[in-house]
Parts: sequence; structure tokens; C-alpha cells
Amino acid sequence: MSTPKPSWAAPGFENASPQHEPVLLPVKGRIPSWLSGSLYRTGPGQFRIHPTSTANTDASPKPEVSVSHWFDGLGMNHQFKITSKGEVYYSNRSSSDGRIDYIQQTGRTPGSTFGNQQDPCKELFKKFFTTYVPHSDNPHTPSQPGRDMENVSVTLTPNIPGLSSHDNTKSSSATGLRYIVAATDSNWLQILDPETLEPLEITTYARIDPRLAGHLSAAHSCRDPSTGEHFNYVQKFGSTSSSYKVFRATPSRNPGEKAKVDILADITDAPMAYIHSFAMTKKYVVLSVWQSDYGQNGLAVFKNKNALSSIQKWNPNRDALFYVISRERGGVVAKYKAPTFFSFHTINAYETPSKVDPSKDDITIDIATYETNAVLDMLYLDHMRVVDPTGKSIEIPQARRYILSNILSTTTINSDTKSLPTNPAELAFTFSNIELPTIHPSFYYSHYRYAYGTHRAERHAPGVFTDKIVKLDMESQTEKTWGAEGYTTGEPIFVPRPSNDGQQQQAEDDGVVLSVVLDGVNQKSMLVVLDAKDMTEIARAEMDKCIPLGFHGYYAGNVNNASAKL
Repeated sequence: MSTPKPSWAAPGFENASPQHEPVLLPVKGRIPSWLSGSLYRTGPGQFRIHPTSTANTDASPKPEVSVSHWFDGLGMNHQFKITSKGEVYYSNRSSSDGRIDYIQQTGRTPGSTFGNQQDPCKELFKKFFTTYVPHSDNPHTPSQPGRDMENVSVTLTPNIPGLSSHDNTKSSSATGLRYIVAATDSNWLQILDPETLEPLEITTYARIDPRLAGHLSAAHSCRDPSTGEHFNYVQKFGSTSSSYKVFRATPSRNPGEKAKVDILADITDAPMAYIHSFAMTKKYVVLSVWQSDYGQNGLAVFKNKNALSSIQKWNPNRDALFYVISRERGGVVAKYKAPTFFSFHTINAYETPSKVDPSKDDITIDIATYETNAVLDMLYLDHMRVVDPTGKSIEIPQARRYILSNILSTTTINSDTKSLPTNPAELAFTFSNIELPTIHPSFYYSHYRYAYGTHRAERHAPGVFTDKIVKLDMESQTEKTWGAEGYTTGEPIFVPRPSNDGQQQQAEDDGVVLSVVLDGVNQKSMLVVLDAKDMTEIARAEMDKCIPLGFHGYYAGNVNNASAKL
């Protein structure tokens, strides 16, 4: 049998070299001076760990420990520092050195054992579940893990309210950030230094309020930029009941005081599922429970000690559910359903006066959807590193718009969500394919037109996950793309051009799109800057090597730059 051909993306699933000191990258083109700031990226950085010889306490050598799924790579954070002169400096740092050291010393990961050919489910999503999977076989793992013992490397968020020991920390960064919070789909939060990327601390949402103790939380929180309020949920499994506890953390006006936490809803009638993100409008939080249901109402995860083997067989008759929660008064005010689907990411949501009754609200919610959750099985590295000779390909997500109609915001709050009627959600349209979506940051929770994301040309061979950056026009349902053969594109981040002191209203797409792209032809990575209007390339900062394909990031403008007002 012939050896499968490596995919263009294969170099993005290999170990990264450390780069603690910033290194200057050569730039082609001209980067706008107003773009001075830092692009932070997070994702896996180590996929193969070699145990040290001194760790062998018996006659048998310890085998290499290999990660089998993309989501299991051990975390690394990256910084692209952009100067007003258009220079780009790159650095990175591992966020899980303690965990790596333990694997090197023992030849196994905390909480389980595995080798080169381990059961692919054995370690899948492990970083999501170290919150509650006991480390009973690891006497060296403390009950309160060290700052780099857990694997927390999916999203990055600035300055979450309530992490009080760092809220008043003086920033040493040109961006003015005091700290960055790395998150994943567990309840772990890792505090990072924005200048050095060093892990400072690891904690959970229970640090903000003990009521927020739980096993899982969405990697993607929502933040209201006008109030600083932080929204998320914690998911807790129990022998008698399981729930999604949706909360809001409001920053204190007085230094040293704790953030105010409000429990907006405690949802007990929804299936316990892997929910990576949710949506918000100016008046509502929308928890979309798509199909990725854990068995035994969540308790199967305890038994299996992993997520994927705990997710139940796909049921085409299990509707997707939408829970609409009032931000002002709390409580679930409406429930909706739609034919089943799976998703990782919502795109945006906003409310408008109802077309039927202007005293009520309609919510528009846009989601990058999959027909089933089979994509979870397609992200094993053995599949992503090669072009599948059988022609099996990774499913392509599509942008869908749903309308949740006739919401009465003054509805009497009923704590028993089971008694609420479940209304049908309207599918307004489906078009194009998009993943890792983003929009202009000032248009979140509001009516908007443009979305940016990764994209895949359907004609390409199996093994290609994403090869273009796409701009979707949600009004005309048209698209523009950028990319080239052999590229694997990373999450795009839109950065608006600084306003002219508010004297002139800017177009929604007046700015640039940043993406870290792996060039599989030339075997190197690069930071690409695109003009958001026409998706043409302005500049690129090229590296002399490949860095691993990451998940999400955050751009922070320098404090003396108008673009910092993100």
C-alpha cells in the first residue's frame, strides 16, 4: 500500500521552536503606521514529547508521547509586535511547560497513560476536562495545579473583571494591557503577561464568585465594550441534575472591590452538550444548544474521562435549541428550535423591532454550521497531515442566518424553563462556507454587513481544512476571497482604521484583516495584512520556518494609537 501524500498543512502540526526574545521579520509591502500594536495568537505548540532518559526507573524505555488530535496539542502563545515604522517582531512562549516536564519525566500525561498508537479517543479534548478528571495516578500533580500544568490555549481575552490580584497591575506593555486571559472549554483560566507571554497564574471562574464553580465553560465569552461586562456560562454535571449557569461579571468602579456577578439563568432542561461559543445582543444572551450531546446527561464524561467517546450517536431528529435570556432582568424569556446542526462558532447576533409587532423583538443570529458533528472525528492529526487516498474530506461549514421572532422582553420571568413553549426558528438563508469568523469589533451585537473567516475551495483535495480568507457580504450574500495554492489560512482578525476624531463616519469595512498563514509550498509561515475593502494584500511579514496552526487571537493597538480603541 502506498504512503499517503502529505497535506499542505502538515508542517503546521509539528513541534514549534521556542522564541522568547523578539526577532525582526522581513516585510514585503508597507504596513500602515496606524497599525502599531500587538497581535496575540494561541494554539497548540507541541505534538510530540520525548521522555528524558533520566526519567527511566525501570529497564523498559519510555516511548515518545504523541498527540493524536489537533485540539490536544500542548499550548503555545505567539506575539507579532507591529511598530509605527511598519516593522514586525515575533516571539512565542510555551504555556504548559510544567505539563511538558511531567510528560518528559514519566513518559505519560497527567491522568492517563498512552503511547505512539494510543486509542485516539483516550486523550481527545483532555485539556477541556482536566478540571474534573482526577489525576489519581499522578502523585506529583497538586490539587491546585501550577500556573503551567494545565493546557489552556484556545482563546485570548483581555482583562476579565474579578481577577482582582491582577486588576490593578500596572501595565508594562505598549498596548496598556495589564494581563491577558487564555481560556478553553473547561473552567480553567490562565493569566498571561502581555509583554513576555509568561503564565502568571491559573484559576477558574469560581475565583470571581464561588457560584461559578463548574466543569465546563465556553472558550468564547462575550464582552460588552461599552460597559466592560463579561458574559459566559459554566456547565456542571451532577447525579441528580445538570445545568448551564449563564452569568454576567460587571467590573467594580472602585479599585480593590470585587466584580459584581449576576446569575442570569440556570438552564436545566437543555441537553448537556459541547458548546464552544454563544451569542449576545444589546438586550439578550442567546445560548444555542446544537447537537454534540454527552451521554447520561453529561455523566458519561466522568466514566470515559474524555469528551468524544462520551458524545452520543448523531440523532437527526434532535432539534437544535435556542434559549433567549434577558440581560436586563435575567431569566429565559423565549425558547426556539430548528432542524439539527452542529457548530463551533457563532458569527454575530442583534435584535430589531419585530416585523409583526413592533412592541416585540426579532433576533437575527448568524452561525457557522455543519450538517453533523462528524467534523470532530476528522480533526485527528493522522487525517489532517495527509491527503486521504480514499477521498474522504473534512466537512465544510456554511454561514446560516436564523430569525428568532416576536420576543416580548417584558415577559414574566419563569425560572422553570421546561414550561416555556418552544417556537420554530426561521432559517433566513444559507450561503458560502466560513470558519473562525470575525467582524468589525464595533459591530458586535449590532446590525452589521461584513464577516471575515477562513474558507475552503471545495474543489481542493481531501486533507485541506482551509486555504483562503473570505469576506462575506451578509446583505447581498456575495463573497470575496484571498489565498493561493498551498496556503493554510489562520483566523482573520479585523482591525479598523482609526477614526478622524469622529468627524467622519467610517465604512464598516474600512480597515485591514490580519491572518497568520502557513505557506505549504515554501514551508514557512507569515503574517499577512489585507485591505478589508477589496481583500487585496497590502503587506506580509515572512518567517524562515513554519509555526503550528493555531486557533484564536486578539489584536491590541498601542495606547498612543487611535486604533487602540477596540
